[in-house]
Amino acid sequence: MILSHLLLQSNFELLDRQTHLTSILLFVILACSAIVGAGRINNPNFFTAISAGFFKFKAQDKSFNENLRISQGASIALVINFIVSISLCFFLMLFEENNYSFATISGLLLVGFLTLLQQIGFRVTSVFSGQSSISESGALITRQTWYFSGILYLLLSLFWLLNMKFKTVFVIVFITILAISSLIRILKGLLFAFWGGFSWYYIFLYLCTFEILPVFILNKLIQMYLQTKM
Repeated sequence: MILSHLLLQSNFELLDRQTHLTSILLFVILACSAIVGAGRINNPNFFTAISAGFFKFKAQDKSFNENLRISQGASIALVINFIVSISLCFFLMLFEENNYSFATISGLLLVGFLTLLQQIGFRVTSVFSGQSSISESGALITRQTWYFSGILYLLLSLFWLLNMKFKTVFVIVFITILAISSLIRILKGLLFAFWGGFSWYYIFLYLCTFEILPVFILNKLIQMYLQTKM
């Protein structure tokens, strides 16, 4: 009887913690949705501009129609949404019952690693090559990727949180989105470099150091984690 009571009490405590966690994460998702909604103010073609920026393989903002540009405030809102939403997805992928601290810290480290490399890679290449246009176009391509993928991560985290029993499926979807968005970002950067007539030496340096190697490392880390859970 005592053992049964302790087990029942433990189950209730675990359920209570999970319910509390779900409520917190839902609040974060709603906050991100509100931020994106606020960014849409005074931007009537908000989602059209985000989609066009992601799928249009031209780096320069001049190629966009005036109606497809978004304000600086909307840009900040979308960047915040990207960072928070991808952090949520990493947390949900790493989370297992009581490892709140591990999932949170590991998720934030992975996001920090990914975002930092995507921000410094083209800037370092720009410094070595002496071409300021690389930094400008690289920043634009990265923002376009973050805007669009951030919306996908936000939607994914919502469905994921409400259907935790399908975690394996959502992990696959998350990794697929991450891989495709990274690939499109790299391809757009390569096309810009090709059209700009930049030296292949700097292109090769940029790809190996700041794109291929980080993706390879991140892929190995995710594979190692998933293998321990299977």
